[in-house]
Amino acid sequence: MDPTSLGGPVAEGLATSELVNVSVIVLQNEGYTVITADSEAGVVTTDWRAESSFAGQVLLQESHRTRISVVVDLSTHNLSVQITRQVKDGDAPWRNRRLTGKDNSRLRSILSRTQ
Repeated sequence: MDPTSLGGPVAEGLATSELVNVSVIVLQNEGYTVITADSEAGVVTTDWRAESSFAGQVLLQESHRTRISVVVDLSTHNLSVQITRQVKDGDAPWRNRRLTGKDNSRLRSILSRTQ
């Protein structure tokens, strides 16, 4: 199973606030709504975003959504990006689902643009 998060190094000398600001811009450019951007904690999270196709919702009664979190850890000079994908069948509760190839590409792209 592919990882739901990827991490990588950040350049020394960058402030957490700079990395948080860049993360917010990147996530907004991806079409996500940022609900938390905490420069002190080094955490950025988005709201859930619908990822369902019309056919999937109407014919299969299946809904998909994703959320992204970015965590900056300057003590280890590392930044990590996590995508959570969930699916809901009909009236069943939301449950986590493995990432798609598109999700993995998005994960790598977001990481490279925020480092």
